[in-house]
Amino acid sequence: MYDTIIIGGGPAGLMAAWDLRKNGYQVTIYEANDRLGGMMAFGIPEFRLPRDILAAETDLVKKLGVDVKLNARVGRDVSLADLQKDYN
Repeated sequence: MYDTIIIGGGPAGLMAAWDLRKNGYQVTIYEANDRLGGMMAFGIPEFRLPRDILAAETDLVKKLGVDVKLNARVGRDVSLADLQKDYN
């Protein structure tokens, strides 16, 4: 099994994590914000996309075994050199 990182937990990062995990990769998402979803969480109003539905969808990714590091801005909270050393 390979260790893989994804920087950013928006729609593209979540789909990449989903697909990689389904194919046997161990995946860690580094997200700068306090929750996953990217523009779905921060740009789309709640009356258009209820937060409980978004939370349920992002929880599916976590239930697959994807490790999520929230409030982890690459370059400030974790260095790119450390990530390159620790992951493929």
